[in-house]
Amino acid sequence: MMLNQHAAGMIRNFPGGVGAGNFTNHLLYYDLDGYFGDVIQPVHNIYLLIASEQGWLALLGFLIVLGLAWHSLVGSLCKRTTGICENASEKKANGMDINRDDGKPVGFPIWSGMTKKRVTFNHELVLLLCLQSFVLIGFFDHYLWTLQPGQLMLMICLGLALSFGQTVEKTDQGKKVFPNITKGKK
Repeated sequence: MMLNQHAAGMIRNFPGGVGAGNFTNHLLYYDLDGYFGDVIQPVHNIYLLIASEQGWLALLGFLIVLGLAWHSLVGSLCKRTTGICENASEKKANGMDINRDDGKPVGFPIWSGMTKKRVTFNHELVLLLCLQSFVLIGFFDHYLWTLQPGQLMLMICLGLALSFGQTVEKTDQGKKVFPNITKGKK
């Protein structure tokens, strides 16, 4: 709790942040009682840590990226599970049984698209659960922001989540293209 109070003090005094990785250096100026002694750690909340080190704008940017990743996953998951598809090839690409009239996926929530010959794993749901877990863990620990394994986990999850926002279409030649990039080209 003391670290949270010191982080809030840093945010008030330095709205632009104290600099990347400088939380523990500036903590010495706020710890006048010598409470922490030799053991100095960053605040155990990545949102307070980002705001105190990089400032309000960096925190806003990070929250926007989290929101975009969440929106991308939820949109892709809703499209897959509700059957809002334009044609049979899109239903098949989303792992749905194209012989059903209602367009609903066959199977369990994590294993969607159970047809006669194949089972498609629901990547969106697993990534959404990982992303929501990381958002929750971020309130209680700093390792997702300060330690390399945590940074790798968070950034891989965010990168995969944001990739579901891109729609991939197949051309007549069978090559996958991004339609918003190649429009108008033949």
